[in-house]
Amino acid sequence: MTAAVSEYFGKEDCIIGDLTVESLSKYEARLSDRVFIAGHWTHNIWRVLPERSLKFSVLRDPRDQAISNYLHNCRDLGERADKVNKLGLRRFVAENPYALVFQAGSLLVPQTTSLTSADEVSRNIEDSLAFINHLDFVGCLERPDDLSLCLPLVLGLAGPLTLPRINRAIDYGVSRDTILDLREAYDELRREPESGRLIEIEHRVYEAALALTRRREGMLSEVRQTFSPRGALSSQLHFAANDPAIQTEIGEKVDGLIRLRSREGCGVFGPYVNFPMGKCTARIGLVGPRQGRVTIDVAAECGETVLASRVIDLGAVEGDVLTLSTILSRPFSQCEVRLFCDSDVHAYITGMDISLVRSNPASWSPVSTAVPSRAQGVRPCSTRGSATAAGT
Repeated sequence: MTAAVSEYFGKEDCIIGDLTVESLSKYEARLSDRVFIAGHWTHNIWRVLPERSLKFSVLRDPRDQAISNYLHNCRDLGERADKVNKLGLRRFVAENPYALVFQAGSLLVPQTTSLTSADEVSRNIEDSLAFINHLDFVGCLERPDDLSLCLPLVLGLAGPLTLPRINRAIDYGVSRDTILDLREAYDELRREPESGRLIEIEHRVYEAALALTRRREGMLSEVRQTFSPRGALSSQLHFAANDPAIQTEIGEKVDGLIRLRSREGCGVFGPYVNFPMGKCTARIGLVGPRQGRVTIDVAAECGETVLASRVIDLGAVEGDVLTLSTILSRPFSQCEVRLFCDSDVHAYITGMDISLVRSNPASWSPVSTAVPSRAQGVRPCSTRGSATAAGT
C-alpha cells in the first residue's frame, strides 16, 4: 500500500518509517508541503500531525493479520525467531496476547502516551472505534477495488492505485499447508474463552472498518472509471437528497427528500468534488408540484469561482430535472452544484447527478467527495491541507 501511494509523490516528498514525535519534528518545515508520511503510528503522534493533513489507515482480516504477526516474528533473525518457531501460533499468542488485538491497539497508540497490554486494549475498545471516525479514510485489504479507486479519490491523487497481492507469505518460503494449519489454529483459539474474547475485540474494529467500505459501494459503482471507445474518461456521480455530501441551508430533509418552502437562500449545495477538464453536466431532480424562481449554478473553490449559472422558473420546467452543462478549460477543485431560491419557491428535491467527461484522459483528475462541515455553498471556506499521513 505504501509503495502504491508513493508512486504519486517524488522520492524527496515521502517520509516513511516509524512515525514518532521525534522523527516528525525533524521534518517540521516540510509538513506544510505536499508530502506523504507512512509507517507505524507511535504514542502521541496524533498531536504532532498537521491539523490540515489527510489521515488514513488500512485494516486486514483479523485472522490473516494475526498469522502475519506470527510469521513476521518467525522471520526475525537470531534466537527470537527460533523460539517463536518452536512455540507455534497457539503458544505464541498465549505469551503475546497483544498479537490478537494488534489492529485495535494500533488505533489506540496515536492517542495515548503508553499502551502496555491486550487487556488495556480491551478496556479501551470504544476509543479504537471512535478513532476510526476521526480518520479521513479507513479501508480493508480484502476490498481492493475500494482501495484502488476510492482512496486516491479522497487523497486527491492523479490516478488509481496499483496494489500488490495481499498475502506474500509464500514469497518467503511459507507453504500453503503451513498457512492452512495456522488458520485452523486461529479458529481453535477463537473458540477458547480468553483468546476468543480478544479475537472478538479485533473483529469489532475490523467490522467497523468494513462497514465504512460497504457505505462506499454506491459511490464506487458510480465513479468507477471507464474508457469510452474514443478514449474519453467519464464518471457518473449520483447523490440522493439524504446523502451527507448534499446539504441545504434553507430547506429540510424529510423522508429522503429536501423540502423547500418559501425561504430565500441556498436550497441545495454540495458535494465538493474535483472536476477534470472537459464537459460537466449537473442535474437536480424534482418530484411533485413546484413553483418559484431558482438559480442553479456550478462553482469551484468552495463557491468562490462560478463556472456556469442559469435562472429557471420552476413552474415552466417540463419534466422533473433541472439541467446545467458547461465545458471546463482546466481542472477545478472543491466543486459544488448550488440551487439558490427566491422567497416564493416551493419544491421537493430528490437528489443530484453529475456527469463528467474528461477531454484529456492522460491527466486523470480524481473525484474526491468530502462531507462539508458547514454551509460552504454560501460562504467561502479554506481548502484542505496537502499533507497525507498513513499509519497502522
